[in-house]
Amino acid sequence: MTSHLIVGAIGLLLFGWVLNLIRNGSVYVGYGSALLIAIAGIICLALIPVHFLPVFMYHAGNFMPGGFPLFLAIYCILLTLLYVLKEITAISRRLRSLTQELAIELARHGSTTDSGEPVQRRSIRAGV
Repeated sequence: MTSHLIVGAIGLLLFGWVLNLIRNGSVYVGYGSALLIAIAGIICLALIPVHFLPVFMYHAGNFMPGGFPLFLAIYCILLTLLYVLKEITAISRRLRSLTQELAIELARHGSTTDSGEPVQRRSIRAGV
């Protein structure tokens, strides 16, 4: 029973951390909500009372043969996934800000084109 409480406590800590990452904007809400649903599902599975386990295992078809090590492995996979999603969020935000800065610089210098072609190609085709 102690291992179930440890798994539940780890899950609650991870749940709170992901909520904080979403609140700070380090992870997109869509990524975070998917992780929160997965963590909540794992916590629910871990906190099944011991006297209900035989009935649950019968209906689930030996869904959790590993117990505590299996839950820890799932949490490690979720942590790795969280790291990857956090990096994707950071990269996309950097790309967005660089694109905005580039658009501002192009607007300042008046070198935007209506055709979407680079300035050099347009001037070559125009014979300039």
